[in-house]
Amino acid sequence: MPRNGNSNVARAAANLQARLAGDALPPATAKLYSQFTRLSSGQPGLKSWSDADVSRHLRDAARLVEASFVQRKAGDPRWVSAMRRSAELLEWLSLPELNRTNLPLRFLAAAAYQVAGYPARASSLLEFSVDEGSEVLRCFLQANFPALLVP
Repeated sequence: MPRNGNSNVARAAANLQARLAGDALPPATAKLYSQFTRLSSGQPGLKSWSDADVSRHLRDAARLVEASFVQRKAGDPRWVSAMRRSAELLEWLSLPELNRTNLPLRFLAAAAYQVAGYPARASSLLEFSVDEGSEVLRCFLQANFPALLVP
């Protein structure tokens, strides 16, 4: 824990990480994963799913990124699990049926996976998403640096 008076912030970040990115999947996160799995396999979505669920998980992903950086600065190795869970939430939310506003969630998920130390997950996430955004950004997030130098 930091000695400079930020211990309450670090404690709050650790609590958020434990609650949303601990060993067990919280029920709301399990619901998101179930919705993602059903929709991506062509099945109907959950009847209990709503747009409010999407908004809540987007907020959770952002909060986990912040908590991760606080934990990393405090020297807490659990920061990686917070960043990884944020990436997972963003990945699951990037499904077109869930991402109705076309946010660049695949790019954000790939960036979070890279920061968390999961470059293969970042690369595979962007492998087949040719309809989203910049090729330069895609290559960068996939750590395909030679492709960045090709005119």
